[in-house]
Amino acid sequence: GFIIVGLAGIIGYCFIKVLIRVRPIIDVGTTVVGGQGWRVGT
Repeated sequence: GFIIVGLAGIIGYCFIKVLIRVRPIIDVGTTVVGGQGWRVGT
């Protein structure tokens, strides 16, 4: 999956990384953080 990190996604990115550890199923789809921004491969 991909994580889309936007302006407000910096904190969200760290949150999602922890969330992935707790719930790996989240990585199956695409997680949108902050709306617009750049994509980071997981």
